[in-house]
Amino acid sequence: MKYQIDTVPIWDAYLAEPFCPLCLLLLQEEERVIDRSLGASVMEPDERIQVNEMGFCSYHQQLLYAKQNRLGQALMMQSHLIEEEKKMNNLLSASPVKRSFFARKETGTVENKKTCISCSRLEHKINQHIYSLLNLWQKDKAFQEAFLKSNGFCLPHLRLICAMAKETMSAGKQADFFDALKIVQNNKMQTVREKLDVFINSFDWRNAGKPLNDARTALEDAVNMASGFSVGESPLKNVK
Repeated sequence: MKYQIDTVPIWDAYLAEPFCPLCLLLLQEEERVIDRSLGASVMEPDERIQVNEMGFCSYHQQLLYAKQNRLGQALMMQSHLIEEEKKMNNLLSASPVKRSFFARKETGTVENKKTCISCSRLEHKINQHIYSLLNLWQKDKAFQEAFLKSNGFCLPHLRLICAMAKETMSAGKQADFFDALKIVQNNKMQTVREKLDVFINSFDWRNAGKPLNDARTALEDAVNMASGFSVGESPLKNVK
């Protein structure tokens, strides 16, 4: 898949110095995707067709609902449920189950389809940002320096960036990038683990009264490292 190169959001994310720049970019894109879903696009035929087919996962339904645009969400649900009713009746009929409602695993078992129009759009957006980041790293010495001073990535985004680096970079560039990435990620992991050790040890009565300092956010940092931003103060809070 081809991606456009846009380095401005990458630089902006690094200047904000978040726990993970890709988590910050993902949250920003998620805001745009949710706002778009409830905006004028609600009445666009192409948009309604995609929503009717894919719908939203429970998480993105919650974000839509939190926006308080009841009419916009209700209109999407109205046409989506009409399509789902057709699939439901196919399921309840004596005819073979259609693959449009269920996805079959290689093992032959059947599971519910797990698609979401917002998840699909966000996956494309984050891949585009990763592609831009890798291109920026290869072409801009200043960004390479900023990269080495950064906080690194959460583990889910680290896996994505490693996969795309292997897919798009030459062998030489890839080796140099992974050397830099190892430095950044090992520093990040060591910091998170050290803070977590201090936090856990603070529950020992012998350490009662000792200041936690940076270890106050140790649990949040560990969770966000393992799973991507999930808990704690949103990175968006410190972005203009």
